[in-house]
Amino acid sequence: MYWFLGQQNITSNSTYLSNLESPTDKYTVISNLRYKVHRSYNRQKLICIAVNIAGSMETSLTLNVKYAPDITVENKTFSLTQSSRQIPSSVDSNPPVNTLAWHHKSTYGEILREFSGKNQILTLPAVPEDQRYQDTGEYVCTADNGIVGINGQIKQKGSGYVSSNVFGE
Repeated sequence: MYWFLGQQNITSNSTYLSNLESPTDKYTVISNLRYKVHRSYNRQKLICIAVNIAGSMETSLTLNVKYAPDITVENKTFSLTQSSRQIPSSVDSNPPVNTLAWHHKSTYGEILREFSGKNQILTLPAVPEDQRYQDTGEYVCTADNGIVGINGQIKQKGSGYVSSNVFGE
């Protein structure tokens, strides 16, 4: 019995039990695999191959590894004259996120604003140039997909810092 995950031979993580039925000379073989997988194994092919003197047989499946969101938010610096200001984030999760929220925090960690919608790109509201300095601060994107993360929480967070340069570039 052989086991492969992608191109990697992981047979050493398996056990097998062979049973001979004497009247028919038929063997029954059961193989068990214990292997810890993480998000990088998602969509990889797991293959089991049985080989004997009569030939070989193979079966496979594609892994569907479920994992909590991993969120990255870009740090941005906006000039005074930029009227369109967007803060991109990337969210990697399986299954896809079912809730996503944005918060704007002050330097002291106080929530200043909450934004509605489920977009991974936050578009800041249009304000006059002399008020754009108020956009400076930490922007936190929170998402969940029903899977508990390694931090023990269902909601995962990513944050980036935005600086609005009042004096231009």
